[in-house]
Amino acid sequence: MKIVSWNVNGIRAIYKKDFTVWFKDETADIVCVQETKAGETQFPKDIKEIGGYNFYCSSAEKKGYSGVAVWSKIKPDFVNAGIENKVLGNEGRILRLDFKDFILFNVYFPNGGASRERLKYKMEFYDYLIKYLKQFKNKTVVMCGDYNTAHFSIDLARPKENEKVSGFMPEEREKLDNLVSSGFIDTFRYFNKEPDNYGGIINCCEDQRDTKAGRIRKQV
Repeated sequence: MKIVSWNVNGIRAIYKKDFTVWFKDETADIVCVQETKAGETQFPKDIKEIGGYNFYCSSAEKKGYSGVAVWSKIKPDFVNAGIENKVLGNEGRILRLDFKDFILFNVYFPNGGASRERLKYKMEFYDYLIKYLKQFKNKTVVMCGDYNTAHFSIDLARPKENEKVSGFMPEEREKLDNLVSSGFIDTFRYFNKEPDNYGGIINCCEDQRDTKAGRIRKQV
């Protein structure tokens, strides 16, 4: 099974850059995207109705903000858009899809760089989700998305310069420690242990145009 995950930074913007061509070329079984910045009615029709795929999305109450979406060739047995927390669940950051053999989570974790309040929200989001995931400890769970945190120095081009920047702060990295200690495996690092290999993923603590920035989007 092939599962693809991508932070698109605006589904309507990426749609104009041949998103559907890329999508079909990938020939994935499941495609997860984050930061769609669109409500369900704002997705172009031919994106929602790609042949052979079932489409699901979760959107923020705030327009043009956050949001995640999933396309799946396999129809899930259960779909839950959001999390069971009124404070944390209004930003369209989570989609849960239950399949016969596994449970899929597509997650867009908050960015804590804007303010101390947003960093606090990010920490609470991590804590709530890790606690929520414990109920599935006897099941196979795949969680992909934009974690907005680089876990280890190997995941950044310039780790020392970013130790006090949101995205690589000790308290944020500790949350990923907790996630891994609960039984999850960073699938990219499992197969790619060498430094300076970010899987083509950029935009952590640095300029978005810096192709050596780091790796904050993962599948576990």
